[in-house]
Amino acid sequence: MIFKAIPKNDRRPIKPEDILKERGMYSPLMQVYLAYLVSKGVRTWYEEAPLLDVAKRDINDPLAVHHIFPRELLRGHGIEADRINCMANYAVLSQADNAEIATKTPRRCTTP
Repeated sequence: MIFKAIPKNDRRPIKPEDILKERGMYSPLMQVYLAYLVSKGVRTWYEEAPLLDVAKRDINDPLAVHHIFPRELLRGHGIEADRINCMANYAVLSQADNAEIATKTPRRCTTP
């Protein structure tokens, strides 16, 4: 449905580097990615609730992306910003859960 809504003259193939360099929760590619995840019935990483349910639940607690490997940890190992802030290092969850997890290491983040 999303693909049909894009005018034919605006369509372009998405290349691997587009995904690797994609930034921001509200960028066009992230919105397409989230729509795809919703269409597949994907659940949030921490709470394990369907993305669509979380998105509709509370306007003050929208979906957010969590850096699976904390930014500070990766910066400390000399990883460049483009690799830290990319879709491959994102997990989708509610904003409240993202704040609760904060900078915990991945092994300390378990389902409540």
